[in-house]
This record gives sequence, structure tokens and C-alpha cells, in this order.
Amino acid sequence: MADDAAAAAAAYQQQVAAYQAAMMQPQYAQYAAAPQYAAAPQYAAAPAMDYAQQMALYQQQMAAAGYMMPAGYAAAPTAAAPATDPYAAYYAAAGMVPPQYAAYGAPQGYAQPQAYAQPVAYAQAYAQPAPQAPPAQSHFGTVKSFNAGKGFGFIACPTVEGDVFFLRSELPPDLNTHDPSLLQGKPVSFELGVGKDGRHRANNVRNAPMEMVQQSMQMAPKPQGTQTSGMVKSYSERHGYGFISAQALGRDAQFKTSELSPDLQAVGTQLVGRIVDCQVHELPDGKLKATQLAAQPGGQGQMSLMSGMGGNMGGNMGGNMGGNMGGGMGGGMGGGKGGGGKGSGKGGGKNNAPKTMGRVSQFDPNTRLGTVTCQSVPGEIHFFDQMGMNLMPGMEVSFVLNSLPDGSAQAKDVAVGGQGGGGDNFGPLRDGLVASGQVKTYKDDKGFGFINVPGNPTDLYFKRADLDEASQGLLMLLGGAGVLGCQANFRVEAFADGKWHARNISLVEAGSSLFDGASLCGVVKSFFQEKGFGFLNVPGNMTDIYFQARDATPEASQRLIQGAATGAVVWFRCQSQTENRWHARELSLAGDGNPASGQMPPMMGQGGKGGGKGFDGGMGMMGMMDPMMMMNYGMDPMMMGMDPMMMGMMGKGFGKGKVEKKIIPGTELVGSIKTWNKEKAFGFIGLEGQQQDVYFQQWDLVETLKQQFDASGAEGCGLVTGANVHMWLQQLPDGRLRGRDVSLSPGSPPSDLAAVNKSISLAGQESNEAMGFGSGVLRDGAELSGKVKMFNPGHEGKGYGFILVEGDQTDLYFQTRDLRPEDQTKVVSEGLELTGREVWFWLEVLDGGRTGKFRCHEVSLSSEGGKRPANFGDDGPSAKRARVGDAEVPAFAAPGK
Repeated sequence: MADDAAAAAAAYQQQVAAYQAAMMQPQYAQYAAAPQYAAAPQYAAAPAMDYAQQMALYQQQMAAAGYMMPAGYAAAPTAAAPATDPYAAYYAAAGMVPPQYAAYGAPQGYAQPQAYAQPVAYAQAYAQPAPQAPPAQSHFGTVKSFNAGKGFGFIACPTVEGDVFFLRSELPPDLNTHDPSLLQGKPVSFELGVGKDGRHRANNVRNAPMEMVQQSMQMAPKPQGTQTSGMVKSYSERHGYGFISAQALGRDAQFKTSELSPDLQAVGTQLVGRIVDCQVHELPDGKLKATQLAAQPGGQGQMSLMSGMGGNMGGNMGGNMGGNMGGGMGGGMGGGKGGGGKGSGKGGGKNNAPKTMGRVSQFDPNTRLGTVTCQSVPGEIHFFDQMGMNLMPGMEVSFVLNSLPDGSAQAKDVAVGGQGGGGDNFGPLRDGLVASGQVKTYKDDKGFGFINVPGNPTDLYFKRADLDEASQGLLMLLGGAGVLGCQANFRVEAFADGKWHARNISLVEAGSSLFDGASLCGVVKSFFQEKGFGFLNVPGNMTDIYFQARDATPEASQRLIQGAATGAVVWFRCQSQTENRWHARELSLAGDGNPASGQMPPMMGQGGKGGGKGFDGGMGMMGMMDPMMMMNYGMDPMMMGMDPMMMGMMGKGFGKGKVEKKIIPGTELVGSIKTWNKEKAFGFIGLEGQQQDVYFQQWDLVETLKQQFDASGAEGCGLVTGANVHMWLQQLPDGRLRGRDVSLSPGSPPSDLAAVNKSISLAGQESNEAMGFGSGVLRDGAELSGKVKMFNPGHEGKGYGFILVEGDQTDLYFQTRDLRPEDQTKVVSEGLELTGREVWFWLEVLDGGRTGKFRCHEVSLSSEGGKRPANFGDDGPSAKRARVGDAEVPAFAAPGK
């Protein structure tokens, strides 16, 4: 019997051990079936039970203790659990200290865990994982610098302010290098910590894809600037930027399309003149940058600059463009019949809002922003002048008072004196009043006319002499019929007989004051047919105003194509590009395009510095045009036929200028950045198998990368040496290669040699087609004759000029020293006027024809001159290399000598 009990106890111990192996943590198994308990006397005396009884009892005990029955140990259905537990002491030893040992503590080697002493608590603890510390947040950035000798470096991270310090020990083996150039610019991830000095420190630095760095840049909070509101002064949807003007800033702030709210982006070019809220930041170079542009709440952001012009001429102008600007154009900008005049037409009706009188306290003629004061409203009232009035502090004006949602006041429909808005509440005329109105009539043969003031039944008499110089020039261009409807600002003078006289008249359309949206009349100064652009002037301002052929109406375009554009009188709408740059839009001929008086106004007879006679002023291809203006308008001065010697006359910093961006299909390449100039914001990209690198600037970056560059700099956005970039190739006129729409392309293999050569060939073909030599008569070594278009004698024989040949509009450059000696004497010593004279010369094509530059040699006033050197051959070296010194060959030699 005793042997049976011992065997049963041993068998049960094996069962418990199996259970522990299946269900419980191994470290507790020794306590569940401790071997030392098996030899206890009471166990040996326990009654014998068969296997079914033991399983039933075991299942009952485990259920009471909170444990599930292990698989494979299910009791037989017929087994009945005993009423009492003969192994109570043993089971107590398996889970708890047996009663007989309670006074002595746990046996030696037995460590009773608290959770195990309470089976239910143990089960709950086992089911829940042990608490762990939250994982450290990962940040992404690029290695800005690394000092291999001292073993530390810095990481630029868009989500962490300032550079993040790291030690070499934090680098993984694949980044641990002694060559700093291999590490600089690498995209990495790291965990942000704090060093003993309290500064940021990077831990656990690892390699990361550049995409994660870029995504981090996009998610990084934008820096906050100064909250302000201002007016959109100009905006170029094509170039993706514009300028905001606000009195609080004192200067213009530039913004990019990406900073516009979606509703403002949808407005497009109609954005000009709208009042917006924005954040203004001052850049390191002192310029201002506007971000986060949004329309002002309550609809104030929807105020249009052209509210008094365009299709809503309603107030001051008394009509829409169709009626007011017609002259037979039916909605066009001037032109048509009747001498190109502004048709009086019927328009948008009257503005019957009550008018308030006040005085101008401040006014900026550049931004057209100002403030007025009046007795009925405390403080200053802001306004925007949309009519181009000559406003001055202290001048009396009338306006419609408008209350903004924020409680501030705004003056709308501002007019000089008591009139304006087409209302019937005109104040009485009085001597000395400064007012505005429209030209009602003018008789050319008698030299006088009348001005109508809206709401006043009495017209004001004026004579030609009452017009300022610019307005008289406009009258010469358009004639009396052409100035009808023009906006006039003037001073009222009372006659003794009770009639009124208008004095000191300034016509807005003469352009004395340039502002966005102004409807002006001007004269085409020059047009370059092969390049599709030109310049014009207005009587009141000699600033060159740029235009393109596509800005003209079909009638005006036809005249441009026919080559008869110079001197044409046109109407146009003025658009501001920057503070000192203007673009003429919606060009149309004024009448037949010829001056009504048959001559140009005196102030428009000279073309500028060094100009010759006549309207064109001998300006040549570009004349004395400001070289910076040439670059701003996307022209390479070297393309204009200018020799480098001319640059000394233009001042320093002439540069090579900008070229119109063009994406050429088939020129898509991947290369690697070789260098980046941080101060001047340009760099070079290396291509497979090419010694010539590809030039690019920050403006050539795709928009998203450009935003990242503005926010984080070159290193922060990944523009570092060795970074792979994707681009479109363009060849400049001087043969250089330039990358367009540059974007980071990590992981992309560089383009192979075949792809590179193909792209360069396509870019070269496009460049040559764009340049073209026009008539084909301009070839290296050609002996030609033509007329001197302009000549500037300069000082000490350092003059220069341009020659035109029949059948080609290209300006051909020459210098005084290119004249034969006897002709030099006539020009320098005797003051002979070259402009308009016929000359003979031979032509040199510079730079292999890549740049479109030419140079005239042996320029002669006689048909016997202009012969190329005897040793020059069509299949020989270029003319430049064939040229010999003056000491070896006379400046002029007869043919065959």
C-alpha cells in the first residue's frame, strides 16, 4: 500500500512538472513541484487513488487556484472527485508554504514570490507585459559638418532649432569615416537628447532616406514673422512671385505663389490691388519676405485695384471699359476710329453712396497708399488711389466712408475736391479748389476745350497752355479727338464774369505717375522682331516699359511683324513687375498708330544718353539701356551684338544676364552636385563623361525644393556636394549648359554617357534655332554694306555704334578703331555725324556663332573699303584668329595689296 502511494505521488509530481512546463514561467516550476516535499511522512500514508480520481481532483484544485487545465489532462467522464483532499498538504506545498512549515518559514532554496503565493494575482501579472519606457522620437536631418580629428559634428534638422551636436561614437559603422566630405550632407535619423551643457545632442545616429528629411521639412512649423496687412502691388503668375506694399513696412516685401492661400491662388493676375494679411520676415540681406498670405476677413481681401477701372468703372470714370475706353474698339483699350480716342460711352452707372469731405494727411506716390482725416471720424482713414491723382498732404478730397469688420475705417472712391464717384452731391466750385474731371471737348484748330466735372452742370474752360508738358505731349500724339474722356487733375480758377477756368492740368493718361492698372498712351521705342519683345515710353515718364508681341492686339501685332513698329502710338495697360520695372499689357494702336500732329513731342525726341536725332534716339539694338534692366527682362547683353569693350561704359557687374527658362523634351538627366556657392546661391552639376559642368541657381530648383531652400538653406534641403539631382538641360547662347527644374534624386543612378550626349545635342539644336541669324547674309568674313543706325563718339576716340544691313534686323557692333584712319579723323577730329550714313565693312562672327555676336571691321565711308584681309578664307581659321596687328598690315589696304 505504501509503495502504491509513493508511486502515485511520484506520478503526480511528473504531472505537475508537465503542467508547469506548459503553462507557467520556468523560474516558478521549482516551487510548484518541490522534490523535498515528496518524502514527507504524510504523503506516504495517503490513500491510493486510481488515475481518473487523481485527474478529477487535480482539475478541481487547479480551477480553485485560478489555473486552466493543461491540454491532454482532461479527466475521464466517469471520474468522481473525492469529498476530501488527501494531498492537501502537498498541493499547499506546490503553491503555498505548507502549514507545518509556516512557523519556520520557507524551506532552504525556496523563494516564494508574492504573486505566486496568490495564484489569481499571479495569473493577472503573467497576462500583462512588463511596463516599458516609451521609444525615443526620431528626427531627420542632414550632416552639416564633421570634424574627424576631434570626433564630433553637427546635424541640421528642420524640426529642431539650431544645429544638433553629435559624437563619433553615435555613428554606425557605415557612417564612421575619417573623411568629412563623405559624411557631409548625408541624410540621417537620430534621437534627440540634451548634453551636459544643456544644448541639443543627437544619439543613435543612423542612415536615412532623403525623402524622410524632405517630409520632415514640410511638416516642420513655419517661423512666425510680424503680422501685418498690405496691398498686393504686383504679381507675376508666370514667374511665381510678387510684391506687397504696406505703410507699416516702409518698403516692399516679396512673396511667392506657394505662400498664397488657395482662394488667392485662384484669383491669378487679378490679385494685384487686393488687401491681404500676411507674416513679414526680414532676411539676412535686409530684404523683406511675406509668407502665409490670406484674404482679409469680411471680404476686405477681395478689394480690387481696378475697382474704379476695368469692368467696374462705375464711380469716378462713369462707365465700363467698353464705353469709356472704346473709341470704336467696343471694350478695347483705346484705338479704333476717331483718332484712337477714349470713347465717352455709357457705363456702369452712378455711385450714389453719400460722400464725406476730408483732407489728405499722408500719401505715397509710389505705393498709391495714403490716409485722410475728417471731423466726423476720429483717427486716420486709409485709402488707395486707383486713379493716379496728384495728391499732396493738406489737399481736400471727397470719399465714401466704409467701415471694416475690425472697426477701422476705409476711404473708397477718393476724388479731389468735392466731386467724385459720379454722384449728384457735388460740392460748389470755388477759386483755388483742386479737382478732377474728364476732357469733354478740345478743338485743335482753336487750341481750347472744356472739362466736365461729374455732378456739376458747369464745364470748365481750358487752353493748351494750361496743360503740363507731358499732357501737351499726349495731345500731340492723339489730337483733340484722342484726348476726349481722359482723366484730368487741375486747379479751379474763377473768372470775373462768373465762369470757371481749369489751370495746371495734368492728364493721367500721359503717364507722369505710373501705377498698376493705369490706362496710358505711349510710343513704341524699339521692337526686336526676331526676339518678340520691345520697349515703349510715355510722354510723362521716360522709363522704358517692356512689352512682348503677344501683349498686342492682332492689328498692332501685324504692324510689329511688318517692321514698322518704331514710333507707333499705342494704348496699353500698365502692370508693375517690381518697384522700378513695368510691363505693358493689352497694346492696341491709337487710331492708325501715327502721331495725330505728325511729329513727336519734344520730350520724346531723344532716345537717352548718347542718342542721335529722331524718336529712336539712335538707341541701336539696345542703345544705352540699363544693363540691369536687360538682365531683368531675360536678355543676355552679349546676345545684343555688344562687344565686351562696351561693358566698361555700362559699369561693373554687367554679368551675362538671364535667359528665358525653357524645358526641352528629351534633355532629362541625373547628375551629381560638384560645388555650391553659399554666398552667391549657385552651383555646378557634374555629368558622366563631360568636362563642362552644368550651371544652376536657386531659382532653377523645383518649387518644393525652393521652399525648403528658403527655410533651411542649402545643407538643410540636401543641396550638398555629391547629392544626386534630376534636371532638364538647356544650352545658353554662349554655349554654357544650365540645369532647369532641379530636384533631389537620391538613389537614382547618374545618366550614362549616351544619354548625356543626346541631351546636350538636343539642347544645342534648340539654342541654335532660337538664335538663328535671320536673313542668312550674316556670315563670317562677309563683305557687306549698310547704314549706321547709331553712333556714340564717346571720349578720346573710344566711341561705338551699330550698323544695319538691308534684309536683316540684327544690329552689328563696331568701334571707332574699326574705322579706316581717314574716316577716324573725320569722326574724332572733325565731328562728322555717322548716324544714317552708308558704310562698307567686313563682318566677323564671334564665338563660332554660338552667342549671336558680330563685329564689323574696316568700316569705310567709301565703297572701296570694307574688304576682308587677303589671307582670310572661308575654309580657313576664324576671322578673330586671322586678324593681324596694326604694325604688320595698314588699317586700310586697297584690294589686292
